[in-house]
Amino acid sequence: MPPIDAGDIETVVGLVADQPGSTAPELADLVAAEGIDPDRTNKLLQAGVRRGALIESRSTYWVVRDETGSPKNIDT
Repeated sequence: MPPIDAGDIETVVGLVADQPGSTAPELADLVAAEGIDPDRTNKLLQAGVRRGALIESRSTYWVVRDETGSPKNIDT
């Protein structure tokens, strides 16, 4: 597996922020559309979390949290 690229991490975290509520298959499609191997999606999300991105899996979809801990771009 190739090393994790910081730009790929930023892209995947950005996709989650821009497409809140995306399912895993939808997110993989978005990742592939950016030219990133979709099989690396989870690794890139994990790397984003390790670098401080507030990402949460809601069992069927991913969401980025804001500074207050609230999901971004999702009405709760």
